[in-house]
Amino acid sequence: MVIEGVSEKGDISFLLPKRRFLVECEFKDRVERKRLILDTVLLEPELGTVVLIWRASIVAHRQLHQIQYCEVRELEPWEP
Repeated sequence: MVIEGVSEKGDISFLLPKRRFLVECEFKDRVERKRLILDTVLLEPELGTVVLIWRASIVAHRQLHQIQYCEVRELEPWEP
């Protein structure tokens, strides 16, 4: 990916990673698993950094008190 016109130092060129993440939340009565999607790419040309933000959504309406744990992990290459 090449971004032009955002830095006095010139064009910014980078590749987005092909990483895959999963969130798993265990409630008292069920387990929810969702894939995270890359949602935001934040360029900070003055600092020379790129911030990537992934997101997922799990329905927990009126059940927040039932969450036992939530874990985010990178998927293994063999996982679908």
